[in-house]
Amino acid sequence: MFKIGEFSQLAQVSTRMLRHYDKLGLLKPGEIDHFTGYRYYTLDQLPRLNRIIALKDLGFSLEQMRGMLLIKQAEIQRRLDEEQQRLARVAARLRQIEREGQPSPYEVVLKQPETHVIASIRQIVPQISDMPDYRCVMFEDVHTWLARCRVKPSTPEVVIYHAPEFIEENIDMETAVPIPPETWKELGRLTSGGIQIRKLDDSSEFAATIHKGSIYDIPQAMTALFAWVGGSGYEVAGSLREVHLSGRETSNTDFEDITFEFQLPVAKSSFPA
Repeated sequence: MFKIGEFSQLAQVSTRMLRHYDKLGLLKPGEIDHFTGYRYYTLDQLPRLNRIIALKDLGFSLEQMRGMLLIKQAEIQRRLDEEQQRLARVAARLRQIEREGQPSPYEVVLKQPETHVIASIRQIVPQISDMPDYRCVMFEDVHTWLARCRVKPSTPEVVIYHAPEFIEENIDMETAVPIPPETWKELGRLTSGGIQIRKLDDSSEFAATIHKGSIYDIPQAMTALFAWVGGSGYEVAGSLREVHLSGRETSNTDFEDITFEFQLPVAKSSFPA
């Protein structure tokens, strides 16, 4: 470790500039003594300092360099987040494997049709990894529009997946917020910005199960739901719905503690058992 003065001699950079680089976040000391406040640097910080100086000599401002580092930091953070999500998915698959052959913890029930009026946005999500960002923006757009129209939304929020199978690209997804039925005709004349007001098609019975816990364990709920449908003389008759029983999506950021009800419209199977 080198004191700041020693490191300045080694690098041929003034201590004033080293402190300035520290303030901008371009080159933090390797260690700071909490009692004396002395800054200490390490030899392996020298290459980074040399790159800063080289970029400065090429005409890059310190703010530009700081911006470049912030972009790089965001990219590294994004990669870390992706890897953490991948690890969580792997752990969920392992839990699913460990539970094979055991009784399912999910109870599936058959529910009767109900009438709902929703305000919703329907978009194509490019990649499954884009879904969190898309969902938050879509839900916020619906709530903002309802607030502007002075309509208090009902609960709970719903996500509808308009696809006959699981896909990872070009996902046709609709985020919906229930509204009081008496407002739907008036609001239908005010729709804008991709907002639509419609009655949610509940002409079919639907099978439903509740998942509480990690968002990464949702595949287990899907397995239980579809296994029940296939084993009970029914077939899928509509789009899968995800009902948010744990409140607004944008206010619940704990992916390990969510409560969703999954609903699947069904009809009596046309195939013999």
